[in-house]
Amino acid sequence: MKYCPKCGKKQVDNPSFCPNCGVRLRSTENEIKPAAVEDTKQPHNDASGHEEPKERQVSEQKRRHGCLTAYLIVAIIVNAGIALYYVFEGLAAFAIGAIFLVILIFGIICLIALFKWKKWGFWGVAVCNIVGVCLNLYLGLGPVSFSGLIGLAVLYGVLQIGTQNKGWPQLD
Repeated sequence: MKYCPKCGKKQVDNPSFCPNCGVRLRSTENEIKPAAVEDTKQPHNDASGHEEPKERQVSEQKRRHGCLTAYLIVAIIVNAGIALYYVFEGLAAFAIGAIFLVILIFGIICLIALFKWKKWGFWGVAVCNIVGVCLNLYLGLGPVSFSGLIGLAVLYGVLQIGTQNKGWPQLD
């Protein structure tokens, strides 16, 4: 009998990838006993009683959809680009520019938190976008002010893509 080395699911035929967890299967690696698979799921203790951190155990089980990864990378690059624009153009010297700069930096931190599966990262991005929309409306930028809300809606939608690797339920 053949089993997946990662999740332990029994493989009926000889697939290249496990249909349960998606790990690539090789003919020599997937011929292990179920008991060995159960041992790999348990935290390893050494002589000092040190256990593997819970975050590391959990993060190995989480899988991110490619669209979510792409969105987060693009959002971080765009926020960083706008923040650099504010700094190099001297807009951060004005009060409203400094507020925008702080919001952009906090937004980048929140997007990075989403990479680390933190739900507060999404809520932080939401707050940043809502404050940004309010400031843009205050400046009289009109309909373009709502672009942050569109980005927030897209982020929420991307977190819902997928079946087993859906992002929203995996957030801590």
